[in-house]
Amino acid sequence: MTDSKLPEQNDFGTNSGNYSKPINSFYLQADSVNTFNNDENTVNNVANEKLVFVLTGSVHEINPVRQRIIETHLRKVSGDRQLAVSSIEEGSIILTGSLACLEKLQGLFVEGRLLEVLGIPVKDVFFLGKETKETQEESDLVRDIFENGAFGKDLTNANLKGINLAGADLNGCDLSGANLEKADLSNANLFYVNLSGTIIDSQTKLDDKWLLVWQIVNQQLKQQNLVGVDLSCTYLINAELSRIHLCDANFSDANLEGINFAHANLEGANFTNANLEGANLENAKLNNANLTNADLSYTNFRKANLRCANLINTDLSNADVSRANLSDAILNNANLIRSNFSDANLRGSNLIKAYLSGANLIRADLKRANLKNAHLDAVYLISADLRRANLSNAFLDAANFKGANVENTRFANNPGISQQMKDDLMRRGAVFSG
Repeated sequence: MTDSKLPEQNDFGTNSGNYSKPINSFYLQADSVNTFNNDENTVNNVANEKLVFVLTGSVHEINPVRQRIIETHLRKVSGDRQLAVSSIEEGSIILTGSLACLEKLQGLFVEGRLLEVLGIPVKDVFFLGKETKETQEESDLVRDIFENGAFGKDLTNANLKGINLAGADLNGCDLSGANLEKADLSNANLFYVNLSGTIIDSQTKLDDKWLLVWQIVNQQLKQQNLVGVDLSCTYLINAELSRIHLCDANFSDANLEGINFAHANLEGANFTNANLEGANLENAKLNNANLTNADLSYTNFRKANLRCANLINTDLSNADVSRANLSDAILNNANLIRSNFSDANLRGSNLIKAYLSGANLIRADLKRANLKNAHLDAVYLISADLRRANLSNAFLDAANFKGANVENTRFANNPGISQQMKDDLMRRGAVFSG
């Protein structure tokens, strides 16, 4: 067949993608175009690169004439007279040519001018010859993840496009800004993974839990009702969840530092061992919530409802709990050092062995509260209501009871109390025994 029967060069790259002389009924669909560098020291020599068309379909009966048509046409397109079809295999056509030739083909594809080649749709073009080292590094990374896990690994801005990480252990790694388009992370362990700024698309495979986490940290959450949702062991630092219905949600062991839960409904939610340092829970509903062992330091609980909440062993140091409702809450062994409970409702609360050193309890309602063995040194109880409260064995060194209502308040064996303070409290109705 002579060149006169080949499509003219100006037919190449038409907007419609059609050509004046297609190759009869022969049709190929290319998923990608790859190149392999055979010799890095001779990249400028002819035929030291291989261009591979990876096909979705099968290659059937490409005779020498058809091979010559493809070869001659691509020579004209690239300007490389020595471009050649080196082999045709099931699922691929392999071309050899110079690096400059292949770079030209890549450039034409990027410009949208190489979308088809004689009826063969081209979907992607990339140079493995230039990226062999990077590709090998990605392969080694994936292998290392499967063999050793990825705990604490920094994968920020990593290119994991199309990578199969199904079932991989990515616990604790940083994927912020990583490209996960078309990646498969189904059944992967994404505990504590930072997904902020991570790029995904409709083909990315993520379990529902982690897709929700991605939406929370990257989008304005449209769904307002997340009752009973499982967000345990998640990384939601500085996330926005204000005014969301999260009754009975599970946030156990989650990293929620700086999260915004203002006005959120968190009734019955589980925050066991969660990190809520610096979080905003102003006006949040937390009645009957479980906050055992949680880090609540420097947290804003102003006007929050914590009625009957479980706060055993929590760290509430330096927190703002002013005007909050903690009636009947359990705060045994809690660290409440330097916290602000001014005007808070602590009626009937259990504060056995709680550490309240330097805390502000001005005007707090502590009626019937149990403060047995609590550390109340240097605490401000000015104008607080302590009627029928139990302060037996509580540490009272430098505690300030000015204006406090201590009628029928029980005291006994209180380290740090002076005789003068004791006499003053008894005159005001306090009861001392032992």
